[in-house]
Amino acid sequence: MIVKNKDKISNATKNEAKGEAAEKQMAFLLKREFGESKDIFVFNDLRIERRGEFAQIDHLIVYKFGFIIIESKSIGNLVIINEQKE
Repeated sequence: MIVKNKDKISNATKNEAKGEAAEKQMAFLLKREFGESKDIFVFNDLRIERRGEFAQIDHLIVYKFGFIIIESKSIGNLVIINEQKE
């Protein structure tokens, strides 16, 4: 179930627009996979405020075993994974 959709950014810079596109694409994929689920909850573009300080989570998935946080990145080149799976 999609609890919160992605908010749109107005007047985004070039880099912000790339990040926005990556987050939008991931939100689409999460909706396609979990949109009809009754026991998996997806929060896109979640903003948290505490004591005047703010944090932002691109995608939060909550399910019966815990939660998963996904940070979307726009990749314009080669991705290399080392032996430590980093």
